[in-house]
Amino acid sequence: MMTPGLDLYVSARRRDSALRLVVWDQHPRHADPVTVTLCAERRRSALWLLDSAVDDWGGEWGVCDTLPPHAGIRSWVQRPR
Repeated sequence: MMTPGLDLYVSARRRDSALRLVVWDQHPRHADPVTVTLCAERRRSALWLLDSAVDDWGGEWGVCDTLPPHAGIRSWVQRPR
């Protein structure tokens, strides 16, 4: 999504009567708080379609850092069945 030329991971899983989609990319974490905020806003605006779908059909979505040992950003959506 935000890191052309680097690995991208996509997962779709149904668990506990919910559908969960996850996209992970290797976008590096910024050190400057202003850049962190700008980058998060850019990512959220790029995901406007996902935001609209969740608003219309229910569920929740978010963007967060990945857990070690991975680096990068995880965007996810979870929708009740």
